Amino acid sequence: MKHYLAIFCIIVLLASCKNDKTTEPATEITSKKNTEFSAMLNLFYEEGLKLNPLNATSAGDNRYNNKLPNTLSPDFSTEEKSYYQGFKTKAESYKDSQLNSTQQLSRDILIWDCNINLERLNFREDLTPINQMWTKQLT
Repeated sequence: MKHYLAIFCIIVLLASCKNDKTTEPATEITSKKNTEFSAMLNLFYEEGLKLNPLNATSAGDNRYNNKLPNTLSPDFSTEEKSYYQGFKTKAESYKDSQLNSTQQLSRDILIWDCNINLERLNFREDLTPINQMWTKQLT
């Protein structure tokens, strides 16, 4: 009788450890727009490395080690503004229904980042080329 009780307890224990797959995983939204959005995020990253080669070097990407942009020039400011404005416009063109929840968050963060940097460009950093915290010579 003890053997039956032990076997019954083992069966109940194993049955309670069963992985219950009653909930279906969330379906991913896969569409052409979804794939285009992912490609746009990759392009934002790659273009950002070209625009700011010191960030690339800090991230361990040595492709741009031979470049140092003149961040005080009007040309650089124009290029930076068009970079952020262009990607903001692209990101805003994607609707929630076209993206999964992770991509919606990525889109919102990208738009926020573009807005912050476009606002930063209104401040005349070229008039304060020496900054005690974040200048090229300290980097």
